[in-house]
Amino acid sequence: MIKFERKGISPQRVVFTALILFVFSFGFLALFINSNDTNAFNLQQMGIESLVERGHFYLEGSRVPQLQPMGDTFLYNGHVYAAKQPGQFVIGSAVYFLLRLFGVSYMKNYTLAGGLVTLFTSVPMTAAMMALVFLIVFHITGSQGSSIMIAFFTGLGTILFPYSGVTHHDVFGTFFSFLAFFLLFYNYRIRRNNGHSHGPSLPVFLAGFFSGFSLFSSLLQLAPVMSIALYVLLFRRRKDIVLFAAAFLVGILPMLVFNWSVFGNPLTFPNIAGHFSDTMPHFNLRNILKKVFFYMLSPSNAVFFYSPVFAFSLGGLFRFPEDLFPEKTALLACVLLLLCHICTMETFGGSQFGPRYLLPAMPFGMIGLAGYFSRKKDGSHVPNLIRNIVMIAGVVSIIICATGSLMGVMYHKIYMHAFPVYLRRIMSGHLPLFEFIYPGLFLIALSFVLYFFRIFSIHISPGQGKRA
Repeated sequence: MIKFERKGISPQRVVFTALILFVFSFGFLALFINSNDTNAFNLQQMGIESLVERGHFYLEGSRVPQLQPMGDTFLYNGHVYAAKQPGQFVIGSAVYFLLRLFGVSYMKNYTLAGGLVTLFTSVPMTAAMMALVFLIVFHITGSQGSSIMIAFFTGLGTILFPYSGVTHHDVFGTFFSFLAFFLLFYNYRIRRNNGHSHGPSLPVFLAGFFSGFSLFSSLLQLAPVMSIALYVLLFRRRKDIVLFAAAFLVGILPMLVFNWSVFGNPLTFPNIAGHFSDTMPHFNLRNILKKVFFYMLSPSNAVFFYSPVFAFSLGGLFRFPEDLFPEKTALLACVLLLLCHICTMETFGGSQFGPRYLLPAMPFGMIGLAGYFSRKKDGSHVPNLIRNIVMIAGVVSIIICATGSLMGVMYHKIYMHAFPVYLRRIMSGHLPLFEFIYPGLFLIALSFVLYFFRIFSIHISPGQGKRA
């Protein structure tokens, strides 16, 4: 395990680099927020508008033409509800409430209001996950260059990229579960290696809380949450296990309270109340084989045809240093448990760009790329040829996912790969409206200013990193 100091880089400089990465990613992702996504995913905006404008979770009553209930809704006790976890509505409503104070509303300009909600929810969440991936990978490899590259492959070379342009429940849930994993990694690895004594602490409590809270936005977080719990168990520290479990119960309280207050039972989730088959296991061999083909083999839908680099990430986990056995086990478990979960579900998230149900595994699995850029104790490392292949796969993945970000993730021709279809549309000039090009460019410029400030500070204070 490489400490920050071994490379002559202080923890403060590493965190500042992560901040620069966050600001740049925030701006870059903002460029791709488009009207296609905002119009296609009006259900997310319905719940937000209903909470702020009328103070309830059911959806009817809006006078905005774009916010009329359509698909993924159900009638319960005389009201129309979304067949989604309510976390995205609660979090998004906080942003929309502030927007209303500045005179921005869905009624006045639906596209602008919906885009701004995305700008201050899914976009910074995805940018933050990229920064957290950088911090984790840097601690494993000790290389800023490879850590930044893997962070970019995570945020731009997987389906996180196109879905960051949507106010999306799976992005919300994945952010909270991945934040929980990072907090535990910080507690067990970064903090300990920087000279801090171990003990039951705030990071463990927050990790438990965010693990439970992630389910408030998406039930697809069951697999990440189970793998995070496994990660805690592998360290065999009883006080941590108890603290994590107690915090987890606190984190799931909002979900249980919502279920009880709206549907009369803390275990009656919206999809159960509406008799939807998604997220619930459907143990049928034909169904399982069909889903395995869809997610792993189908040229039109499989994850490796949308993110070729993701295939290498799984292999990289097996090259992790021996002392990272808990991390390797938990990260691999996250991918495998999620795959088992979604392959037993009846639905598959169709009519959307790529294998969307695999989205929660993306930041977890991509950490495995660190295995290709770290040395083992005997000094051995992966041949440069393999590293170059990984980097090429990463660039190809970014190009593929960028088309989804440009054209929108609502894609109905699931019998055809989206890339050639979208590429033809892009070349013909049939592009949606992009509302946030100028704010995005401003943040990108700000990231360069911060970068040059960092370089300048290094030159005027030589050796500072070594003294840290």
